[in-house]
Amino acid sequence: MKKILCLLSLVSLFAAPLEASSWKDSDGITWYYETLSNGTVSIGTDVYSVSVPSGVEAIKVPTYISNRRVTEIGTNAFKYESGLTSITIPSSVTSISGLAFFGCSRLKEIIVDEANSSYKSEDGLLLTKDGERLVACPGGLTSVTIPEGVTSIGANAFDSSRGLTSVIIPSSLTSIGYQAFRACSGLTSVMIPSNLTSIGEYAFRGCTSLTSVTIPSGVTTIGKYAFSGCTGLMSILISEGVTSIGDYAFRGCTNLISATIPSSVTTIGSCAFTGCMGLTSVVISEGVVEIGVNAFDGCLSLVKVVVPSSITSVGDDAFKDTRIEQLWCYTSPTGWSPDAFGKFSTEYIAYNNSVVITETRSNIESFYCPMDYQDDWQKYFASVDIFPRVLSFAAHIKSIPSILEGGILSFRDKEIAWGETTSITATPNDGYVFLGWSSDVEGIGGSEPTLTFTVPEREEVLLIANFFPKAVLTTLVNETLNATLDTKVDARIDAKIDGEKLLMAEQAATKTSATINQKVADGELITSDQLQVMALSVPVIEVKDGTATVGISVMKASAVDGEWENVTLDADAASVESDKVKVEVPADEKAAFYKFVVPEKQ
Repeated sequence: MKKILCLLSLVSLFAAPLEASSWKDSDGITWYYETLSNGTVSIGTDVYSVSVPSGVEAIKVPTYISNRRVTEIGTNAFKYESGLTSITIPSSVTSISGLAFFGCSRLKEIIVDEANSSYKSEDGLLLTKDGERLVACPGGLTSVTIPEGVTSIGANAFDSSRGLTSVIIPSSLTSIGYQAFRACSGLTSVMIPSNLTSIGEYAFRGCTSLTSVTIPSGVTTIGKYAFSGCTGLMSILISEGVTSIGDYAFRGCTNLISATIPSSVTTIGSCAFTGCMGLTSVVISEGVVEIGVNAFDGCLSLVKVVVPSSITSVGDDAFKDTRIEQLWCYTSPTGWSPDAFGKFSTEYIAYNNSVVITETRSNIESFYCPMDYQDDWQKYFASVDIFPRVLSFAAHIKSIPSILEGGILSFRDKEIAWGETTSITATPNDGYVFLGWSSDVEGIGGSEPTLTFTVPEREEVLLIANFFPKAVLTTLVNETLNATLDTKVDARIDAKIDGEKLLMAEQAATKTSATINQKVADGELITSDQLQVMALSVPVIEVKDGTATVGISVMKASAVDGEWENVTLDADAASVESDKVKVEVPADEKAAFYKFVVPEKQ
């Protein structure tokens, strides 16, 4: 069989040249051509290209060869003629292949006879006569501005432009054809216009210097292999409006970091992101229906994947060879291939009894799903011998009082779904006061007994209800107060015991806010801040060696002489049961220092 195949290959190899004709002009250029059925000539064949002598840089395509009119320039007609810088096309030519100039790496211009009825040239570019389609770009150009009015870029138009670094695409463009920019390895940026409706297959394949691409909302389809092998691509923005991502569209984009699939997309093609080893995050929006075979195969860096409830089909090996830390899935396993996360297979080779073991299953650390689907997913993973932590979209709310028996809470442990708004209430026991809520989640806390908050996206939320025995404010010293006392303020203590924060600070004032910073540790009772107040209302606390002291006396000193004077309080102030004590100051009082001191234990 092998001998037959070899003979057939030799026959086809030697048969083609016999069908081709050649003609050498006065400049020594050998023109290989074929005679078409209408009697005209097509330059170039599947096997032979025009042969240009060394040193010849500019050539003109003849109008006639062997008395036959030249009407076509075929595929690979000038293939790899890297010495050429200029080619002139006669008026007789009515058809030119986009690959006619493949490998002409120094070609700077393509010139078309003005009498040509099918084509024209502009700034060295080959265009159709109406100026609507770009047919070919000379491979030696490094920067190109496509003329306004061009609506499409033909197949292989920039296929030889290895040195191209920038291209300006006009707003008139509506489509980019097959392999249009394939292997433009020097191209660093492309601004795709909003009028574009499609990106053809292989359009930017192998553009290794591209770092970012924005696909506008007018584009509906991203063709197969469109950005395959763009190893420099780090970010893509796919706008709403794109309905499908073709097979292999971003395969091998090894530096792509993240991807968000908009809700307008219904299908993610097979192998669409295969081998994107740098991809850390994929968000698939609600509306996507299908994830194709091997879609994210080999995305070794994936940390987080979000799969919406609209997904109805996930193909074989869609997430094969990945190490996903978090997979958030809003759907049931129905429609998921048993091999969606790879497979473990054993193959016995009969002739030598050897065993081949293949392991492509992914390692998933945490799998999140709605509570209704938790059991279904447990069974799914057990059936394929993958054992991630299967968790529901709910946070464990753990609430504790800061001092045991200091009060009661409306609940202590509870599972609450992410995004849900919930409330918890703290009620102090006799002899205790409630000072406020604190949490291990930034933004959750407050001073009111009932705390209402939205459950964040995390596994556990810790709430602390700060209860304390009723006590007395220890020390308040203001070293810099020198303003007229003309307003009132209520302030809560930002209390610290042994460096642990126990209460969020709050102030409310008509003109001035004040913060009282209190430190209660090993008997050190010092606070300082500016106060411009006539009346101060604060919770008062001393906690030392686990014993609370209740009672109060107040002294004051003027800002001038700094001597302390007694302040008269109500008769029952020393045995106050409230968590607030109000000190009245005469309206004409100027700047003063105030000191709250704790009497001996009662």
